[in-house]
Amino acid sequence: MPPIRLITLFSLLTILIPMPNRADDSLANNFQADNVKTDEHAHHLRIGSHGMVLFTDGHHLFASHLPLYQAPHDYQLIYQIKMAREAQYIGYLTSQENTTEHSAVLTLLPEDFDLNRLIEGESFSLEATVFQGHFERGGKRWAQDTVEFEQLIYRRHLSGSLPESAPVTQWQVIPLPSKRHLLVHQIRKAPSFDAIYLGDNCIEPPESPLNVWVAKENQSLTVDIRHCQHHHPLYIEFQDFLE
Repeated sequence: MPPIRLITLFSLLTILIPMPNRADDSLANNFQADNVKTDEHAHHLRIGSHGMVLFTDGHHLFASHLPLYQAPHDYQLIYQIKMAREAQYIGYLTSQENTTEHSAVLTLLPEDFDLNRLIEGESFSLEATVFQGHFERGGKRWAQDTVEFEQLIYRRHLSGSLPESAPVTQWQVIPLPSKRHLLVHQIRKAPSFDAIYLGDNCIEPPESPLNVWVAKENQSLTVDIRHCQHHHPLYIEFQDFLE
């Protein structure tokens, strides 16, 4: 008789206490995301200064978090955004598309906030300063603006970095509403690099992640993306990933 009572009690508790919902944490189907669970970092705030680089496909404006190997900055994150002076920024970036000058880069420094909000895919607004050039490397303050983080399109935690650099690198292919594609380098263990390219006339459906041969010399990059007929760099960074 006692074992029967224990089984009955267990059955009753099973009915009264629902099992946790193991819902998939995947984001939209048009990009790859790591399976970040809310409870992994809910109690580890990432409040601070989180710089970003702005780029465009000619129609929309995007912001890419400037990652580092160390927390709280150890995430690759790309958002589609809206800004009050968006047309001006897009015009500036597209006019500089074919140059390699430092001034061709626009960076964004929002007010301090918790990066977990972007990791979780939230939509919200912040006040921010826009710089011509890199804001930590002599960039010139250009404008104060409000940035609206509209949609997360790429997320990757650097703790899952790939093995040491090799001739073949892996790139995430992200289709855009403009029918163009972003190609995002998956940052490896040091030495590595951060890079975002814009591709035109890419093969459909895109294979992702895509294996690409690259050549690096004196912090310059030669990329052979045969997946797309045309491609050009939007952002390349070596210095933060040397060690």
